[in-house]
Amino acid sequence: MSAVEPTRDAAALGEALDEAPYGAIAASDLDGWARLNGAASPRAFLQRLADAVTPDGWLYLTVPNKLYPRRPAARGSMTLAGCTRALEAAGFAELETYVLLPDEQAPAYLVSTGDRFALDHFLRRLFLPYVPGDGWKSRTERRALAGMQRLALHAPHGMRVALAPGYGIVARKAVR
Repeated sequence: MSAVEPTRDAAALGEALDEAPYGAIAASDLDGWARLNGAASPRAFLQRLADAVTPDGWLYLTVPNKLYPRRPAARGSMTLAGCTRALEAAGFAELETYVLLPDEQAPAYLVSTGDRFALDHFLRRLFLPYVPGDGWKSRTERRALAGMQRLALHAPHGMRVALAPGYGIVARKAVR
């Protein structure tokens, strides 16, 4: 089995996409790849990736959450519902969704959005309000994260998922 892993430049990405279709594509950092490709938005690039997947193939992507309170409406972010709708419109039928923790840039944990007990366990036992540095900004961010953890422990599961830092999605393209 072989894989194509383009270097992080527009020419290599364009060349890799021109060789499509693929049985599987992994696109962590959807927004970064979309900007590199010159796409108008992550959603537009998502459509390009979807077109590059064979029927019965799969796509894995990560995306920052547009509703995450620490970075609301950040550039390139999408809601989970928006990602899901875009994938379904592109012909993907089987979707598995995960909350990426501590964030989508460096996920150490992928917790199923459908398992409220797993997310509760993570928040109670595994969550660390880690922010590098010792300055006042780092201490303030650590306090903010600890406060968000306390709020999340008492929030309904759907709200915790809706306000997560980012998402990982595995989707299988339907055979037509």
